[in-house]
Amino acid sequence: MIESYPIDKKVSYRKILQLKERFIKTGVLEEGVVRPIISESWKRSRKMGIDPEEIDTSSIISDDEYNRLIAENNNMIRVAKPFMDRLFKTLRSSRYVVVLYNKDGRYLCSSDDSENFGNFSDRIHIFKKICWQEKFVGTHPIALTLALKAALQSVSEEYYSNFFKGLSGSYAPIMDKEGNLLGMLGINTWKTRPHPHTLGMAIAATAAIEYNLFYEQTINELNFYIKNLDVAMNSMTDGLILTNEKKEILEVNKAAEEIIGVTEKENKFKILDSIVQTKPTFKELFQLFKSRNHWKSDEEISLFTPMGIRKCIVSLTAVKNDENNIIGWVISLKNIKRMGKLVKKMASYQARYSFEDIFGNNREFLEVKKLAQLAAKNPNHILIEGESGTGKELFAHAIHQASERCEGPFITINCSAIPSELFESTLFGYEKGSFTGAMPGGEMGKFELANEGTLLLDEIGDLPLFLQVKLLRVISENQLDRVGGKFPVPIDIRIIAITNKILDEEVKKGNFRLDLYHRLNTITLKIPPLRRRGNDIILLSEYFIKEIAKKRDLQVRPISYDFMKFLKSHNWHGNVRELKNTIERVMLFAEDDYLKVSDLKVSSQDTHNRPVFEEENVRLKEVERKIIDQLLVKHKGNKTRVARILGIGRTTLYRKIGFLN
Repeated sequence: MIESYPIDKKVSYRKILQLKERFIKTGVLEEGVVRPIISESWKRSRKMGIDPEEIDTSSIISDDEYNRLIAENNNMIRVAKPFMDRLFKTLRSSRYVVVLYNKDGRYLCSSDDSENFGNFSDRIHIFKKICWQEKFVGTHPIALTLALKAALQSVSEEYYSNFFKGLSGSYAPIMDKEGNLLGMLGINTWKTRPHPHTLGMAIAATAAIEYNLFYEQTINELNFYIKNLDVAMNSMTDGLILTNEKKEILEVNKAAEEIIGVTEKENKFKILDSIVQTKPTFKELFQLFKSRNHWKSDEEISLFTPMGIRKCIVSLTAVKNDENNIIGWVISLKNIKRMGKLVKKMASYQARYSFEDIFGNNREFLEVKKLAQLAAKNPNHILIEGESGTGKELFAHAIHQASERCEGPFITINCSAIPSELFESTLFGYEKGSFTGAMPGGEMGKFELANEGTLLLDEIGDLPLFLQVKLLRVISENQLDRVGGKFPVPIDIRIIAITNKILDEEVKKGNFRLDLYHRLNTITLKIPPLRRRGNDIILLSEYFIKEIAKKRDLQVRPISYDFMKFLKSHNWHGNVRELKNTIERVMLFAEDDYLKVSDLKVSSQDTHNRPVFEEENVRLKEVERKIIDQLLVKHKGNKTRVARILGIGRTTLYRKIGFLN
């Protein structure tokens, strides 16, 4: 309930006027006669230098500003005007005017009788652009209502300015539900004293206005929430069904419509089990979840839809009122097929190998592995150097898996494979409309995808110098600018850079920036080539034999002495990758119980009598023809077995045979 200050009918208005005139001249005020809220305002008005004979017009605003003011308060005017007009009709014979002001004390609109108000009505319209705050007009019910946020009734003798002689008024504030001032409504009377009831009428009118403003605000907020809820529901990739306590369907989002195969319009107010046939049924699911003493769980179900059987994961959540009674249900449906695709997609952003997948007994190699394990716990960027095929990427995967970022994404990008004109957009992303061919909604770059995870920059040594500058800035500032973006995007990533070049030599040659090199090589791992790992060659060979035999459905064969001698003496320019390919090739052509050097040859009719991996300028189709022909002869034309050994489909094998023949 707001405070109210009605006029004091026991005090002589003539006495008030005399005291005011004396105070204005002398600054001396007799206490105890005038109401404190009025006497204190007089003192402030005199101190501020308010001229009682003139109106300060410095607060008048332009027509454009005034029109903008009206537009800003249009909603309150629209709601208040009917109440003002109704109030005016009630008071019309009593020479009253009903006026509405905004929260700053500026005139908005009125309901008046210009004939009864004579010249003063013109004054109201002349000064309607004035700000009616105390610092401009002195003591006035509008000014005091603004300051006190209270209802106030006052006579002209109490007004500090004589310009308002003959005018009296009753004002009440209009507040929002948080208690903030929105405006005020006043009932002014001309050449007569305000009736005590007008203050109550002003308060009642503002209460009605407040209620209607609150009601409209509530309805608008509710519509806003409903609209947002509808947008949110239909933006979800999971199906969502809302029911009442009787399990009658109320709402269904688009994802659920696609899953169950019926539209929301068809679903309205129909029992869930009569629309959606499931196994187990929803009735059984409700009982199952109830028996578990909780109302949210996951259960696999089969939905029988017009498009066929759909496998889903269903979750049920009870909606309860304040008395803890169930008033509805939220049913979530996840399409298992879609979940599988999502898992597969997310798996591509995860590291696949750990340090357990990296093995060897060579002392130099073990020292590098130990250093990598220590580096994994360190947040700094890492540089990995080594020849092609030594397993640099394998180490990068393992470092991410053993780091504090293991739960984050692991993103790989080959710096040498991206065209220079696409480098920025690929790494840093772009906003919509940034260039011709851009995705309509823009796209995140690799750096953003790797946020809170690890970004593997493969072949960092092949990165052009002008792109090294941009990469250095992003690493230094921990933020990036999307192509066409207006604001920087903060990022938190760890970079693992790998290269088959020796970067400090590239720096000396001027091919790599020194400052970028220092940023990346806080920790440097140098992977030794396979030829320096001694018996690890045989250890890896035996591992690959078992792995390939399982994958290709081949027999596990031991290594002969001559083949072992060859493995140890070969230079292995392709390192571990070349070794694995060689073992796989030998196993495909092995005929005896042991793997021999002679199995390296494509066929006994090969005139050069050299291993396949040493042939130069050999065409891929010729290699395919030799391999397929020999396997078909060896397995007596069994195409199914040959296709399985080659790791291709039988249709693909038929196509290749047809093509080759």
